Amino acid sequence: MNHADAPPGGRAPPPTRRGPGSSAAAPARTATGLRCDERLWAAGEQHNPASLAEGLRETTLYVSYGNGDPGPLDPPGAGHDALEAMLGRQNERFVARLGELGIPATVDAYGPGSHTWPYWQRALHQSLPMLLEALGAKGP
Repeated sequence: MNHADAPPGGRAPPPTRRGPGSSAAAPARTATGLRCDERLWAAGEQHNPASLAEGLRETTLYVSYGNGDPGPLDPPGAGHDALEAMLGRQNERFVARLGELGIPATVDAYGPGSHTWPYWQRALHQSLPMLLEALGAKGP
């Protein structure tokens, strides 16, 4: 996966996407009645990645997320993962904001998948070359 830099004085290309679209599942609610995605940033916009995106212009970005539906790395009989579905919607907003700002990112919106280690491990393996390059380190 290549990280595209903005041309000098030019506008960066929109973030690249991989994978199917997102799920239209209803948002999970907390005991307080707030949707999980509302509660996530209730502490303030100073912690909301979409609100802070402008400060990421010089940062190599890799964003990977699923839609919470059972996916290929989940065990048989796995149910819907409301946390991943909520985080997927947050990531969609974040990626959209990066696009509005012309900030490049490599995005792996892989569709079905949960918020579990097999997906994190896959994302780490996919992103490691890009991350090592951004750090100026040599790969494995």
